[in-house]
Amino acid sequence: MKRKRTIGVLMDWYRPGVIDGLKAYCSEHEGWQLDVRWAPRADWVDRAILGQWDAVVSHILTSKGTVELIESLGMPHVSLNRSTKAALNVFSDFSACAELMVQEFKSVGCEVFLAPVVEGGNIQAEVLVTELVREAAGLGGMEVVERRFDAGVPFTERLEQLVAFTGELKGKRVGFGTPHTGIAYGFIYSLLGAGIRLPEDIAVISLAKDIQRPEEMARVPVTTVELDHWSSGYRAAELLARAGCERETIYVRPIGIQRRESTGGGGAHDHRVARALELIELLAHEPIGVEAISSRCGIGRRTLEQRFHKVTGKTLMGAINAKRMDLAEGYLRGGNDTIEVIAEKVGYSSGHYLSRVFKREMGMTPGAYRRMFR
Repeated sequence: MKRKRTIGVLMDWYRPGVIDGLKAYCSEHEGWQLDVRWAPRADWVDRAILGQWDAVVSHILTSKGTVELIESLGMPHVSLNRSTKAALNVFSDFSACAELMVQEFKSVGCEVFLAPVVEGGNIQAEVLVTELVREAAGLGGMEVVERRFDAGVPFTERLEQLVAFTGELKGKRVGFGTPHTGIAYGFIYSLLGAGIRLPEDIAVISLAKDIQRPEEMARVPVTTVELDHWSSGYRAAELLARAGCERETIYVRPIGIQRRESTGGGGAHDHRVARALELIELLAHEPIGVEAISSRCGIGRRTLEQRFHKVTGKTLMGAINAKRMDLAEGYLRGGNDTIEVIAEKVGYSSGHYLSRVFKREMGMTPGAYRRMFR
């Protein structure tokens, strides 16, 4: 039996959605397998562990020594973090993230974009703020006000200065965007302490955390741009599997925006439900189930099922079956394929199973339905 190639995963900023995307790729391609034992602790990995792998996917912010070790071995490596850029990279599309943020700011009446620029700071923040300034001043038509800080200025001092400056802008509704939900969390706490109202005086948006979800626990829950970590993982594996690929960077668009109270939204629009509906439309013809849909939405199955039912009034499986019935009806009306062939085309395991679901949903057998159009 041919030996499977192993992709090792290393992170010091854990992204379970990335793991799910990598797992999906490996399950679809027999020549690859995944080793996630060291995924949360990149700083523990040594040369002996790396020697067991054929390739690495990393999301590393601070463990630079590990990145240097990977590169010294000449191992194929895809980086998911701009702070440790490699020859092969899969990054979140911060231009698209900025566009979503600015659209949200404009929709709630923000006139000014407050841009904190940290000299010599985190590259992730620098890239996003640069894109936000471009979007706000360009398409958004907003006034851009920059506040510059040296990287050595303590975090709490920066927050105090930003809060004081926001107070000086009273009379104008301000928009504030950041890649770090922790910064948004602390900023909101300080704003409220200074008597500045959210979202009446300032609207705040951040990129979502993938696991801790502090945006939901802030004193005023934070509107977030939700990143597509699943696709980042999947695309990273694709990049590693592509023979002869020496240098390439792929940008993955975000899933969408989740509105919360920091921009005046109460979460009426659920981006994860919207994502589930999109996936059902795209993938219902494949043998995909509720577990796979919830995984690609970056959320637990039970939570997604509850939210899906609340928004649509349907179950997830019911929505999948409804789409498959639409597909099956088309094949039955317009072709001569057997029930077995149609079952395969619409994502069912057998003609018997299709017939059973079809009769339950449509009140007649597939054969009886077909005869109506002959």
